[in-house]
Amino acid sequence: MSLMEKLVNGTIQKDGNAPFIVVWLVRCVVSVMWSTHDNIFAPMFGRGDGLLDNELGMEESQSSLLEKTSIVALAGVSGA
Repeated sequence: MSLMEKLVNGTIQKDGNAPFIVVWLVRCVVSVMWSTHDNIFAPMFGRGDGLLDNELGMEESQSSLLEKTSIVALAGVSGA
């Protein structure tokens, strides 16, 4: 994203707009980034926004199972 910011800032025209190809490229990069997050990383690690999947009516994810396991493990350690 830093590279995209530099590209946009470096190509801004006098009217304050970036060229169409730059806008299109940035939109493609953002689209690929969020698609990768939604389809690859979110199922493995959770949504990442602090909400649990079951609060939204979705099935329980692996990440929330890992969180529950960690909480149980911490409770066992602190109770010892």
